Amino acid sequence: MNALLNCIHKNIDIIRKGSEGRPSFYVISSTAKISPGYNAYCTPNRFFNCFESAGCIVFSRKQAEEIAAFVDGMVDYVLVDAEKSVLTDIAEPASRVPLVKIIEGLINKSKLCFFKPNDITADAVWHFSVNILGSLINKKVAIAGAGNVGSKVALKFLESGCHVSIYRRNIETAKYIARALSMLNSLAYGTIEAGGNPVEICENADIIVGATPGVPVIDVECIKSASAHPLCIDTGKDSFCPSAIEYASSRNIEVFRTDITATLEGVISSILREELISKLHRGRKLIDGVPVVSGGVLGRAGDIIVDSLLKPCHIYGVADGCGDLKQNLDEKDEKSLSILIKHIEKDTYKP
Repeated sequence: MNALLNCIHKNIDIIRKGSEGRPSFYVISSTAKISPGYNAYCTPNRFFNCFESAGCIVFSRKQAEEIAAFVDGMVDYVLVDAEKSVLTDIAEPASRVPLVKIIEGLINKSKLCFFKPNDITADAVWHFSVNILGSLINKKVAIAGAGNVGSKVALKFLESGCHVSIYRRNIETAKYIARALSMLNSLAYGTIEAGGNPVEICENADIIVGATPGVPVIDVECIKSASAHPLCIDTGKDSFCPSAIEYASSRNIEVFRTDITATLEGVISSILREELISKLHRGRKLIDGVPVVSGGVLGRAGDIIVDSLLKPCHIYGVADGCGDLKQNLDEKDEKSLSILIKHIEKDTYKP
């Protein structure tokens, strides 16, 4: 553990030196793919325009406790995986505890916040596919591994009008998942089914997604049965057999590993923006006697909805009291708007 803590210290020093006053984040997560000996490990440092991040993957309560206590106060924010549980004790693999439950009482100096890495992985797969292929309507998608990540990826493709085939070792469970996802399909255009084996689901596939927890199930026959040039994406690490990767390469087919950089940046940006909105812009008050709301507060009938409670610059409309805007304004509404417009103009152009 000392070697790992030294690595963590080094990584945090790197991101803090490069931050130039930007917020620093330390990300503590876990994964279904177990490292040899359940050893925790550091993840790559990431450098963004408005913040920097370092992180690690843990597998046990002891690892999470030691690392959380170590990084507390060294960074501005500690970002914790809200989806995963880890081993209570490595010697007792049947006993698990949520990562959040372990860490939430240990962070006192840094600000504690949370994220869902499986969600950002699913988002990354979808955005990457759209960026490469454009519209996904009628694309045939094969997903090997229908656990948490695979199922979320399947729903995104299904809702985009794709024809999705999923594989899971337990075919009955796969069928239940397919039926459930079909019921959630808001577009009601795409289709989803469960296949009996990886080769079957890959037949004529335009997109092949590997979402197993480090189990290679996508082999050469899967690539051969797919379309002429399928988009191949590995979300779970090692879902593709080495022979399949080699065969794909011989046909000039790249196999991509999901890069969460863009979606992680989006999540952290949302955390920072939500913090700002909560501090400066959300709430209700009177401005020159006019009731004003902002930041998502549901307005009462006649409240004026603006962009910022601290210093409004834009008026969105008059609340109808039910979460929408009034379409027809009465005399009182017009008077309130007039008063508020004069206040904004005075505040904007004052010398």
